[in-house]
Amino acid sequence: MGASDTHRGQDQGAGGRDEEQWSFRARLVSINLDDFYQKCDANGFQVDGNGRWLVDPAKFPNGIKALADYVHGLGLKFGFYVTPGIAQNAVTANTPVAGTSYHAKDIADTSKKPRRTTTASICTG
Repeated sequence: MGASDTHRGQDQGAGGRDEEQWSFRARLVSINLDDFYQKCDANGFQVDGNGRWLVDPAKFPNGIKALADYVHGLGLKFGFYVTPGIAQNAVTANTPVAGTSYHAKDIADTSKKPRRTTTASICTG
């Protein structure tokens, strides 16, 4: 084993973890944020005046934009998952839909009982 082989073995540690980590980092192109970023109350996701989810400031004190800027600063793309549908709190408050003449109750399917178990599991994460 030559000097470079010895040095390389020391850098890798057991099982070549450093090499695996660098290989992973070289292939990484994006970071995607899934659910669990929303601020919740007993009825599910809290919303702003237009029925859009509020970001939980305890989890993201600088907001999502700061996180996205940081990820972009690393040279990566930033993905942001949005749960399909409309928050129960938006329907309850009948918030306006920004840029339209509609309100939450105009676009929500209120014929079905809300699925709170899904929202509750997301909110308690």
